Amino acid sequence: MAGTTIGTAAYMSPEQVREMPVDHRTDIYSLGVVMYQLLTGRLPFDATTNVNMVYQIAHHVAPPPFSIRPEIPAELSAVVDRAMRREISERYG
Repeated sequence: MAGTTIGTAAYMSPEQVREMPVDHRTDIYSLGVVMYQLLTGRLPFDATTNVNMVYQIAHHVAPPPFSIRPEIPAELSAVVDRAMRREISERYG
């Protein structure tokens, strides 16, 4: 339905929250969020409301996973970082 949001806010990509065109790289972003959560035990953005979550996704950069759990290899943290880049063109293709 037009004007309806589908999905869980925490896993939505910046282009989704901005209601811009999406492609497979949107799924790469969501996979990055899942990887982030599996590695750190928390979501990349901490928010009490969906509105605040969407704002953070659109305007903030998540702290790198290794900053939360230093035992995470920097290379793995970099993979998650690239998957979760705000700019769709900077993510894995």
